Amino acid sequence: MTRHDAGPTAGTRHAAQQAPFDPAAMLEPSRRAMEAATEAHARMLRQMAEFGGEMLRFAGRRIEQDRFAAQKLAECRTPQDALHAYGDFLRDATRDYSEEMGRLGDICGAQTREAMALAAAFSPGLRRPPQAAGSDRAAPVGGA
Repeated sequence: MTRHDAGPTAGTRHAAQQAPFDPAAMLEPSRRAMEAATEAHARMLRQMAEFGGEMLRFAGRRIEQDRFAAQKLAECRTPQDALHAYGDFLRDATRDYSEEMGRLGDICGAQTREAMALAAAFSPGLRRPPQAAGSDRAAPVGGA
């Protein structure tokens, strides 16, 4: 730097060419990230409530059916009656638990699709995993 360039106006020309400091523009990416995180957390809490509510409703139904089965078993007069009552209980419980696992799986699938859509909305470069033809179920993450 020469002596001439070291004066009080040195760099003024360069500073005049730069845009003024704008903290709002600098904070915009953080604001968008905070919006995305807030929306994701709100959805996650709603989804947890939905999943938990379904589990509680199922547990309430099963407890009532279990109580009924115990009462029916207590009223049996013969071993054959007890075997029939126990067989009915096992058949119904197996069906109910199987159906409930399907309902919970459907809830999880819908929640995963919703989460992927939210992630894609805030991350335009995010690619969606491929789906099997004719399937409404999401492909496993990692392609496995």
